[in-house]
Amino acid sequence: MILLLLLIISTATRLRAYFMTRKIEAVLLGLSEIRLDQTTEEQMTKMVPYLTEKEWKSNGFSYRSYYVHISNESDGLPWPYWLTHSYAVALWLGRVGDLLGYRYISFDAGVLVQDGKVSQADYGLANQWMRSQAAGYVGYIVTARSVHGFWLPGSLQISSVEDYSPQYRLTRWENNLAAIYTSDAPPELTKRIFDLNLSCFWGLRACAD
Repeated sequence: MILLLLLIISTATRLRAYFMTRKIEAVLLGLSEIRLDQTTEEQMTKMVPYLTEKEWKSNGFSYRSYYVHISNESDGLPWPYWLTHSYAVALWLGRVGDLLGYRYISFDAGVLVQDGKVSQADYGLANQWMRSQAAGYVGYIVTARSVHGFWLPGSLQISSVEDYSPQYRLTRWENNLAAIYTSDAPPELTKRIFDLNLSCFWGLRACAD
């Protein structure tokens, strides 16, 4: 009876994570189809699902951005320290949760629009709790961001090639992998940035750092 209950819990937990990763994959697929400074805002909103629009102003100019946040962080940690009052017990219970299929997931993506066309895109994926911050920066296990300038009027004008070279660059430090690409990077390279295997969030083996 206990084994059956554990099996039901594990199956339900993994199914929830699976459907969550499917949503993330849909967003990544849409982002991979974007061509910076070519894809229009209307085209982008049809390519990338689950987006929320946000308008903001800077130096008297109005800008439009879109973002999406997909996470199970509202669940809270399965067995936090304050509940057990012991790091050792919390760690052990966390391991049990992992065996049952519970894995922390947090995904953020953002798109900036200028003059009716996409000028910047980024995303970040985390497998442990982190402070809220912009997608594409530190704190995630995998990040990607474009560097072709979304330059505010009056700021220093630097071309994407002068700013970062070559057109596509991968950087790894500790447990993080970051990709940076320019607007003129070959599509066959940029598509690889968005092709992630997310099965570790719901499969038998957890995501290794």
